[in-house]
Amino acid sequence: MAREARWFDAAGGPVPAAAPFAALLESYGSARGLERAIVRTAGRLRRPQGLLHAARDWEQRVPQLTAGLPQLLDDLRQAARQFS
Repeated sequence: MAREARWFDAAGGPVPAAAPFAALLESYGSARGLERAIVRTAGRLRRPQGLLHAARDWEQRVPQLTAGLPQLLDDLRQAARQFS
């Protein structure tokens, strides 16, 4: 975490402790964890209904998401390089 502290600084937030942050990331590894993340994130929005509506039936779109994941990761890597 310390090695990547600059990313958190650039985002305006504190560097999280490694163990809780790892647990958070691991929680996204299950459908239940993703559901909780969507609800938790929507709860922080002024207009949560947009996110909740967009995320409805997300599990049915997993094959499409999986197919597009390599391109998404490439795009994110390119964007990250711009900040390096």
